[in-house]
Amino acid sequence: MSGFHYVYVLDSIPRPTRRHIGVAEEFSARLTQHNLGAVPETARDRPWKLRAVVAFREAARAEAFGKYLKTSAGRAFARRWL
Repeated sequence: MSGFHYVYVLDSIPRPTRRHIGVAEEFSARLTQHNLGAVPETARDRPWKLRAVVAFREAARAEAFGKYLKTSAGRAFARRWL
């Protein structure tokens, strides 16, 4: 779907307590990058599986939601709803 910005939540398969939150225009390609080890931040906890994706039309709203999910309140929200 072009024109959308995605906030995605990944779970590490070998370390189930490890979660990664990111923002991208093409989340499936980004997931592939994470699983190939091309992203230094997530390379050691791969492979990753997709837990949730939320689409936004505006990049600013996607960025804001991604930042929110990284706060303590956002992590609680994600544990409960995503």
